[in-house]
Amino acid sequence: MITVQDIMADPLFKGFRIVAGHKGLYNEVLGTGIFDWEEPEDMARTFSRREFIITTLSEAKYRPDDLLRRFKALLENHASVVCIKTLFYKSVPKEIIRLANEKHVPIFLFEDTYTDDIIFVVRNALQEDVVRDVAAEKIEELLWSEEPSREDSAKAMNRVSPFLYEHYLCMYATPRYHKDQRIGTLVVEQCEQAREYFQTQCSNFENSFSAAIKLRDSFLLQYIYG
Repeated sequence: MITVQDIMADPLFKGFRIVAGHKGLYNEVLGTGIFDWEEPEDMARTFSRREFIITTLSEAKYRPDDLLRRFKALLENHASVVCIKTLFYKSVPKEIIRLANEKHVPIFLFEDTYTDDIIFVVRNALQEDVVRDVAAEKIEELLWSEEPSREDSAKAMNRVSPFLYEHYLCMYATPRYHKDQRIGTLVVEQCEQAREYFQTQCSNFENSFSAAIKLRDSFLLQYIYG
């Protein structure tokens, strides 16, 4: 699963400013959409669930009184987040902010970023998430199997990192709390503890590198040496 917060961590979104819906940063993102002229009755056939919505609110400059009605329909089921390019609106009406806060849908404002670049980054993140899900499934199958073979283990690890040395050690860790705000710190702590342990078990651990790779709600800690 990939969330709004995961996507907004990309450097492309550095200048984006959140103005509403802070509690929705963990909303799942499943696709992308562009909101322009759509009426409430158009939403179901135009947008899918949990989309990353981009808009300039260009239509609203001609029909400002209809904006709240149309925005409410957009947020009802279709939007995980809305990013508004400030071509026509430099701020968001209070009614929209209140609605976004109620629905837990983040609203971001931005200025110069190209829409095509946003769509590319979001779709690329979604595709990478699919690949990671497949890798996670294979790793979880290995964890539940009684005696996984070395060949099956190597294939599973290569799905995640194709550049393996002859020897590698891996640890699959799941945080106790899904929304733990210290998640990054916890992963670093786990990496350090595991690395110290592996150093005591391996005679040739100097020529090595490690990586923490997010897979679903868990992390794969890889220690590769040769």
